[in-house]
Amino acid sequence: MEGRYPIYISGETGFLKPDARAFMNLLNQEHFKAVETLMVGDLIEHDIEPAKKLGMKTAYIGRQKETIADFEFETIQDFFNFFVKE
Repeated sequence: MEGRYPIYISGETGFLKPDARAFMNLLNQEHFKAVETLMVGDLIEHDIEPAKKLGMKTAYIGRQKETIADFEFETIQDFFNFFVKE
């Protein structure tokens, strides 16, 4: 995936999730609009909730069902199958 789509690690931003600054720092640095950005994560409290509060679309990867995420996938492969078209 790297090289094809930007991938970011929160620890590299200088802030740790769920701190909103971890998301805002990246959005500002890359000139991304929150409403045009997809946050993919496996932790509702650390990944999905703060991203949604900023207006980002969210994709949860894990076993929980009926989360607050916009998209839910059990595995990363399910996510790739849905979003990545060759």
